[in-house]
Order: sequence, then C-alpha cells, then structure tokens
Amino acid sequence: EMFMMASGPMTRPMDTEFNSLERAKYSGFWKDDLQHGLGLETWQDSSRYEGHYSYGRKHGLGQYKWNDGSIFTGNWAENKIFGLGIYKWLDGRSYEGEWRQNNMEGLGIYRWKDGRVYHGEYQNDKKHGYGIYDGKTIEKHGLLGNGKQHGLGVYAVMKEDRIKHWLGEFAGKC
Repeated sequence: EMFMMASGPMTRPMDTEFNSLERAKYSGFWKDDLQHGLGLETWQDSSRYEGHYSYGRKHGLGQYKWNDGSIFTGNWAENKIFGLGIYKWLDGRSYEGEWRQNNMEGLGIYRWKDGRVYHGEYQNDKKHGYGIYDGKTIEKHGLLGNGKQHGLGVYAVMKEDRIKHWLGEFAGKC
C-alpha cells in the first residue's frame, strides 16, 4: 500500500503461517527461506507489522500496530526501531523524532492530547540536554538530565495579562 518494493532478486509473494510461540502469519516476499522485501506479519493478539524485511528481520520503512492501539510508523534496523519515526499512543500522546534501539534518542517533539508540547533532546527514552516545554500557562527553556530539569534555565508563568520570568539553576523537578 504505502511502501515501495525493495530491489533485488526475490521469489513471488506467498502466505505462510508460522508455528511459533507467538503464532504469527506472514504474507509477503521471501529470499533464502527468510522474510525479505515487503511483507505483512500479524499475530494472534491482533498486533501487526507491515513494511520491509531484510533476511527475516524488520529493516527499512514499516508500520507496527500493537494490540493496545499504539502505532509506530518509521524506520527499523535489525528488528528494532531506529532512525526517524512517529509513535502514537491511544490516549492521544505522540512522539516524532529520532530513535535508537527502540528508545527515543536524539531530537524529538513530544505532544500531549491537551496541547502541551516538548521540543528537545532525548537520551535512553528520557528528556536529556536542551529542551523547551510549552504548556498552557507555563513555558520552560533549559537543560534537562535524566528526564528532569537540571542546570541553567528560564521558567515563565502566564497569569492573567502578565508573564512572570525566572532565570536560574534548575535542580530536580520544578
């Protein structure tokens, strides 16, 4: 549907049901008895992956839908989320940005359903480095460490028609 075919010699697509612990079904291209090229894999719990495979592993552009309604669309490498992609949770939250080894890693934008937004750096799935948090009445610019405000930053609160600013060191959660 939304993916282009991988290049290279492949056999024709065929459906196969795997007898594994997860009881998966695969429909797509094969090479040397391994999933290779464009394919669709579904599991008994209703999870599904549609995208590119390389020698039996998710690799390249693909979309994974979990049985809880969460969806990741983006790049994969060696069966792991890697590179650029968008993860959407069923409750309305989303993260768009860089990934490494299934973790948010690098630059990204995290959005909450209520309109709050965080633009910044991530390390090991946590806010880390420089970031900007834009809430409905609060805005924070500064450094973060291990998911918490830490280091030099600016904190602004909007009340009525005025904005109060603080400049200083963050130490822990504000």
